[in-house]
Amino acid sequence: EYVYLNARAFGSYENQPISKVAEVYAQDSLDPSIRPPRYTDGTPNESVKDVFVRGVQLISKLEAQYYGVTVILVAPDSDNLSILQAG
Repeated sequence: EYVYLNARAFGSYENQPISKVAEVYAQDSLDPSIRPPRYTDGTPNESVKDVFVRGVQLISKLEAQYYGVTVILVAPDSDNLSILQAG
């Protein structure tokens, strides 16, 4: 159920040096729907829009399930929360 908060999937950039991941962030600023290249082993690749939709789905689900209750979200990295805040 809480896969909604999984870290963003970077496809072929997974486990690469941070300098390589910076290339993905540069593409994000040009177009939030661009996905990093897929990797040959099937590692998922997500665009900023994909992560945003996943986050909105989580918020919607939590609002319905815990109406009137304060909920604190903790994410495994800052991308998810930053993308939600910017949206």
